[in-house]
Amino acid sequence: MENTFEKADELTGNIKEYVNTRIALIKIEFAEKTSALIGKTIAISVVSIMFLVAWLMLNITFSLWLEEKVPHHYQAFLITAGINAIIGLLVWWLKDPLIRIPIMNSIIAQLFKNEEEQ
Repeated sequence: MENTFEKADELTGNIKEYVNTRIALIKIEFAEKTSALIGKTIAISVVSIMFLVAWLMLNITFSLWLEEKVPHHYQAFLITAGINAIIGLLVWWLKDPLIRIPIMNSIIAQLFKNEEEQ
């Protein structure tokens, strides 16, 4: 009878150890996935800012070039703003297939990357 109690205590200890190890593993996996996601977000943000600056410079250059073709300089900037507004509306209408869905798929793939490898 004592042998049964000792085995039950040992089994209980093993179960507690397993649960604690499993919790620690989940915490580590969560930290790994979160840090990878944050790192990817920061990298995308930096690249996006660089593209934004390049787009701004390109627009200014286009406006200055266009200024030579139109009678008033404000018209060149107005034309450039109109082109940007049209592009902005197109991106807004196509935001789901172009932006939202690929970003969601990327985040989901990043979160479940380790589970697919096992």
